[in-house]
Amino acid sequence: APKKLVVPLQRNGVKTGAVRMQDRTTREYKIFAFLAEEEGMGHAEAKSYLEQTNWVLDDALLAVRADKEWESSPQKDGSSSAPGTPQRPKHASFSSVSKA
Repeated sequence: APKKLVVPLQRNGVKTGAVRMQDRTTREYKIFAFLAEEEGMGHAEAKSYLEQTNWVLDDALLAVRADKEWESSPQKDGSSSAPGTPQRPKHASFSSVSKA
């Protein structure tokens, strides 16, 4: 899928440059952009991560990736003394949110 959605306002809109860019500031856009980046996530999880990060898409994506890294680490209790072992992210985890 293209990164930009171009919707012509008239038949020759693309040729004349009379096109509107997609509004990337809406919550709906951010939820679907999150879902496109993180396949397998549910709508409720995406919304929760975005709400937790004050609707900053990049921060929400960083948070979910940190959670996934932590969940896949062999020792999740954070008591590891081995350098480089991922520690539990400081934000809340939303892995228990039901996928609606």
